[in-house]
Amino acid sequence: MPRPRLGWLVGIPVVVALGRALLFPGREISALLLAHAAAGVAAFVASGPVMQPNGFRFAYLTSVTSVTSVTSVAAAGGLLALVGAAGGQARRPAALAAVALLLVAGTVSTRAVFLDWAPRLEVLDGFEGYDNLLARAALEWEGYGSVAIDRRQVHWTEGLAAIARVRRSDAAHLRHAAAPRGFRIVPAGTGPSPGERVISRISNERGAPLAVVLGRRL
Repeated sequence: MPRPRLGWLVGIPVVVALGRALLFPGREISALLLAHAAAGVAAFVASGPVMQPNGFRFAYLTSVTSVTSVTSVAAAGGLLALVGAAGGQARRPAALAAVALLLVAGTVSTRAVFLDWAPRLEVLDGFEGYDNLLARAALEWEGYGSVAIDRRQVHWTEGLAAIARVRRSDAAHLRHAAAPRGFRIVPAGTGPSPGERVISRISNERGAPLAVVLGRRL
């Protein structure tokens, strides 16, 4: 990432909330944050880098039942603590300023997701976009015959299972499964066997070769 994932406008309140949790562990909000933090660290160590669990906040940020979604609770708690530190009549302007800063942070983050974060090749690799490209190719060519995917191509073991589920739900592909053609999706650079020819090449958005589709008449 080119900059901190939370950014300063959200990161500072999170630091404040976690600091207060360590200083006053007996409070309810402290117990919530510390328990979720411990569970999150244990889960991330156990699961490793598969599917980048830290990125799951995009799906579960609206619920406190998720480990990573507690980040939003921490940010809110820290922001309330900062606003509460303002004395008397200054508290209302501080609250309005905090809301305005959150709106700015949300706008900047939304823009970054679509224009900066999503197009990165690291995202394609980290969220198994490679297997998604293979699945698209397999489903495309199944309309013309049987398709076999070289298992060396699949980075995520659930990728083949996902392709199989789509195959079972798509009657058109099942009807054409007996067509007199066969296709193989193999690593880039693999040459065709006798009777085969290159049908298509699979590459990422930068044009880097990922795989090749070989076809033959059965």
